[in-house]
Amino acid sequence: MNSDNPKVLIKPVGAKGRGIVAATDIARDELISRAPVKILGDLEFSMLRMMPALDSYAERQLADRDWPATKVLLKCLETLLKDPDAVLGSDQSQTAAKSSIMYMFVWNRPADQGGETTAIVFGVAGLCNHATDEKQANAVMVQHPSEEQMDMVAIRPITCGEEILIRYRSVPFAGC
Repeated sequence: MNSDNPKVLIKPVGAKGRGIVAATDIARDELISRAPVKILGDLEFSMLRMMPALDSYAERQLADRDWPATKVLLKCLETLLKDPDAVLGSDQSQTAAKSSIMYMFVWNRPADQGGETTAIVFGVAGLCNHATDEKQANAVMVQHPSEEQMDMVAIRPITCGEEILIRYRSVPFAGC
């Protein structure tokens, strides 16, 4: 699948599902993509973390009901308030909640603006898979706080057809 970025393609990458691969050779320190981010408040982050668990609970407990989505959500939230372990305690829910975090990045704000929070990055960067070690990583994400954007930058030459991988962890400021 083509992306709107001529440097990368979105392709199936085995057991990892989709990923991004270089559509051309990319030089070290070259900008691969720049994408806007949605900075999340604490409540938004908490709600997003809970959604996979609520969805898992709904599938297990409410799948046989012919209810509209709003009623299912309200029933899930009602159960969550009464018995949090029923919704959040299952292994399936824990796994789902952890997987939802993959598309989020730590976002460093100045202390007077709330300090560290979370951001969702848009564009192809959200499909970038995890490098299991530093040597495997060929790109990094760099924050631009004043612009509410992140850059994906090559940290070594990347050959055409090679999967672009980053380490999932906190990202550095771009010095803006």
